[in-house]
Amino acid sequence: MELLETKSISNQYGGLWAVKNVDFEIDSGQTFGLIGPNGSGKTTFLNISSGIYSATNGRVFLDGEDITDLKPYQIFKKGISRTYQSSRLCWDMSVADNLLVGTYTSQDYGLADTIFHPQKVNKRLAEFVEKSLDLLSYFNPGLIEKRYELAKNIPHIDRRRIEITRALLSKPKVLLLDEPTSHLDFGNQMRTLNIIDKLAEEEFTVVMSSHFPDHAFISADKVAIMKDCHIIDYGTPNEVITEKNLEKAYNIGVKIMDLEEERKICIPLV
Repeated sequence: MELLETKSISNQYGGLWAVKNVDFEIDSGQTFGLIGPNGSGKTTFLNISSGIYSATNGRVFLDGEDITDLKPYQIFKKGISRTYQSSRLCWDMSVADNLLVGTYTSQDYGLADTIFHPQKVNKRLAEFVEKSLDLLSYFNPGLIEKRYELAKNIPHIDRRRIEITRALLSKPKVLLLDEPTSHLDFGNQMRTLNIIDKLAEEEFTVVMSSHFPDHAFISADKVAIMKDCHIIDYGTPNEVITEKNLEKAYNIGVKIMDLEEERKICIPLV
């Protein structure tokens, strides 16, 4: 059954289309790759799905429920969490405090509990801290030792891990990752994709945007290629990531080479 579905999603600014008539069906437990060049509409699609932008036309459904007109915080509570291209950590807060931000919507206490039932609040906070550190150590055990360091002093790759961990703490039905490998060198790109593979093993539903078609072969079950706000093709990586489709999307010749165990690489011919 489709967990996240969009029907004819469009978004227009003045006379310009950011996305136009985008239809997706993303199943539970699936890793979905959204591939395309800059300005193709990938981030706009994620922004509409998470409520940051309003759709000019079309509808978005989460687990069968129409969430098109909900506010971002309402969609977050329904089960869509995300990361962004640029870091959204609070630089002057510790790693641990940044992680606790991700538990905000899971809290079952209010101001009155804080005043009249501090023991209950402290117990819940302790549980959140333990859970967040367990999850963080799953991606990188070394980060536990850095939990009291300020976020601005953490290397870029670890900031990505912290942000993904924080997004997962809300127990999302769908995790949206906007260019999770951006600004990373080749080695750290692969390490980030390994994190996404771990999420797939745990049956998380992930939507990942990327400029790089190779990433779809590594991590995606299904993939779509976008160009000029439209979908060029949609299906499995082997069906969609073809030399013809990539040339159409990126306006350059591309050679796809087969590696071992169904791995492939895309080489631009320039």
